[in-house]
Amino acid sequence: MIRELRSDETELLKTFLYEAIFIPEGVEAPDPSIIEQPELKLYYEGFGEGKADHCLVAEEDGRVVGAVWTRIMKDYGHVDDDTPSFAIALFREYRGRGVGTRLMMRMLELLREKGYQQASLAVQKANYAVRMYKKVGFQTIDQNEEEYIMVCKLGKEGATSSKNMNALIIGGSGGLSSVVAKMAMEHYKVWTLTRGVHELPEGVTALRADRNDLPVLKQLLSGADVKWNVVFDCICMNREQAKADLEILPEFTDRLIVVSTDSVYDGRYKRVPEREDGICVNEPGDTKECSYAGNKRHMEEVFLEDMSSGRSGLKITIFRPGHIYGPGFLLGCFPEHSRQKELPELILQEKEIRLVGMGTYLIHPVYVDDLARALVDSAQKEKAFGEVFCIGGPEAIENKTYYEMIAECLGKDIRIVEIPLTGYLDKHPEYAGHLCHRVYDLTKLKNADVAMPSVGIREGIERSLRSLGYL
Repeated sequence: MIRELRSDETELLKTFLYEAIFIPEGVEAPDPSIIEQPELKLYYEGFGEGKADHCLVAEEDGRVVGAVWTRIMKDYGHVDDDTPSFAIALFREYRGRGVGTRLMMRMLELLREKGYQQASLAVQKANYAVRMYKKVGFQTIDQNEEEYIMVCKLGKEGATSSKNMNALIIGGSGGLSSVVAKMAMEHYKVWTLTRGVHELPEGVTALRADRNDLPVLKQLLSGADVKWNVVFDCICMNREQAKADLEILPEFTDRLIVVSTDSVYDGRYKRVPEREDGICVNEPGDTKECSYAGNKRHMEEVFLEDMSSGRSGLKITIFRPGHIYGPGFLLGCFPEHSRQKELPELILQEKEIRLVGMGTYLIHPVYVDDLARALVDSAQKEKAFGEVFCIGGPEAIENKTYYEMIAECLGKDIRIVEIPLTGYLDKHPEYAGHLCHRVYDLTKLKNADVAMPSVGIREGIERSLRSLGYL
């Protein structure tokens, strides 16, 4: 949790000032009394009296583990009397986990809201934190033999603007990932990793490679020379690709968001609504032997083990969307008319629409823009780190109602014919994830303060049909 420093906690500044002292490898740490020297006392003495005196702290399990604070002071990083200088420190065991980056970003945003045009700091050239400062938008304006003097602009093109954070989208030209790319561009410079099959949104930087060719992939990411604030993997399909993510990505990011599927749930045991702790499929065998659902679950298991162990250092979030619909996706959510290009024409021609069991199972579809917005919004939400989320739209309906809505939008009556449910799953095991209720409890998503889906199903279907030229 990141919060403001309380007035009764100012003594903590002394603690973190000492932690902020850069100690090169092999050099003995100075005596704590060093912070009483005049050039260091100005970082904490009388804190709270100046207009630019602001402090945020990171708290975990009731303990303050890091702090970032600013003052206008004639310190090592002083630029002018209108520019706040930064100080930041974390206890050693909390370094390298992204806490410092989040503190910096929150403080930069606070300073921007306060109307400051820039902020400054000084950092030893050998300090590993230089890379982090650059990542959040600081640039070197001067240097001496030992230190860089760095400034971060806080205006429209400043560090808290979209042009100073970076996002990588794996699979950036697909139906979902292209929307994620467009939405991410509101906050980030965007790169996509794609095989180059489809056109990309304007302004996106394309990295073209087959994700399964690991040597080429690693070389390509290294050559980009970018530290991404977040990576969205929209097309991770199996355990091998998940393992590759964990092997390669920690060098380039500390934040990973993965798109899974609600098909990982075992339809025989699903609750209504289902939650994140539901019973999942358990298929033995390798990738070639497993179904789509089985492979997605194996993929999840790789990430879940890492989320538990913390081995990679990545802050991972997994989303399990149900039926995704909207522009870029074929309409149809249920057998025998699932993801069917000709579905609108069949309805216009008043052909029979054959649905298993009359389509009475419930479905909880999510509009593609809503899903993309939730993915992007979760990137900087600490409550989303290390979590799995169900996600669906604002309403759930019977599958047959979905088809009736399409017909209503097209101004046609619909003829639904029942396919008997008995024995159908035995003949078509690939539909195990469809022949059950697909309704989800979104409480956990809401409690994480992630943007909640808002597009109603009728509105979403109209948008889909409009994008196809039917309305």
